Amino acid sequence: MLFLARNDIERNPQFNAASIAEVIDKAGFQTEVADTYLGEEFVGSLNREALLWKLWNKMATKQVIVTDRLHGMIFAYLTRTPAVVLANNNWKIESTYQTWLKDCNFIHFLSKYDQKMILDSVQRLSNVQPEPVNIQINFDQFFKKLRQV
Repeated sequence: MLFLARNDIERNPQFNAASIAEVIDKAGFQTEVADTYLGEEFVGSLNREALLWKLWNKMATKQVIVTDRLHGMIFAYLTRTPAVVLANNNWKIESTYQTWLKDCNFIHFLSKYDQKMILDSVQRLSNVQPEPVNIQINFDQFFKKLRQV
């Protein structure tokens, strides 16, 4: 499984990837900690697509992802990789989840959590068959409102 964890001011101090990874390792999952943020690596027009595909391929090979990153959740959906999504210190993740992905069977959002809750979610999602939801209906509603304006 893969942890995509923030390491900045938006990180929820309750989320400690290393301690949670230890608990999940003990349950029999092999864990890896990474990030969607590339740090000092240069991202330009010549390499950005390759870097994105590299991350998506890494994610797609994992049984489950645990993330507190908005793009971690979105990329998990796009790669059809089950994900436990943890609230960070702002509204972006929860709002996106509630608006677009709350009915998705392979994305599980936890607003409050502890190690046991995360492990329980990982174990449940490790056996799920991903079934994408139809998010087009949400776009249709937005386009209808835009046409009225």
